[in-house]
Amino acid sequence: MQCPKCGLSNLAGALRCQCGYCFQTSSPSTLANLSDQPLASLGQRVAGQLLDAMVLYAGVILVLFVAAVDKRVSEALLIPAVAFLFLYTLLADGLHGQSLGKRIMKTAVVDATTGDPCTFWPSFTRNSVMCLGVLDWMFIFEKNRRRLGDRAAGTIVVKTPRT
Repeated sequence: MQCPKCGLSNLAGALRCQCGYCFQTSSPSTLANLSDQPLASLGQRVAGQLLDAMVLYAGVILVLFVAAVDKRVSEALLIPAVAFLFLYTLLADGLHGQSLGKRIMKTAVVDATTGDPCTFWPSFTRNSVMCLGVLDWMFIFEKNRRRLGDRAAGTIVVKTPRT
């Protein structure tokens, strides 16, 4: 189906075009107002990422501390600790679109076409791309603040209402 606003070809049955045009209501919208929330600021995104890193490093430090005290216990904790590190990194945004860091910073990951909270598969997709490091994050300075991982998963990061 071709978008009447931008001319982009979309999958049959798509609810919205990437430009934000809603096929159901035949009305234009934009990625920035799609979920009725403004995009998360660069500061909020970086702070959320740092808070999530602190969660991960706290687990690693705990295992290292236990290793200094009792080697047998640390060996038993090593596999669960590594599993937690990978699972949290890849899937945390799938918890209603909010990792712990995003929850604290009042931001959320949402689907860029529907505005629905991020689920586990898009979380896995967007966070797998983090292995590219700076190449992934350099796109955050563009207008829609979408890093490569967001583009691959079809997500955006928005501010959530303050409560």
